[in-house]
Amino acid sequence: AVEAALRAGPPSRERLAAAASLAVEGARVTEDNRFKLKLLKRAVERALHTALDLS
Repeated sequence: AVEAALRAGPPSRERLAAAASLAVEGARVTEDNRFKLKLLKRAVERALHTALDLS
């Protein structure tokens, strides 16, 4: 699903954010790690921005 979202059109901040959301979908969240989900999504977005050289 993530790859399909990325291939759906030209790279954009919105498309990368959507792909990052798909990447973290299904992650198990507990009281102790709830904050990590936001961190993970941001890390995925940054990695995609870096990989595609979109500062």
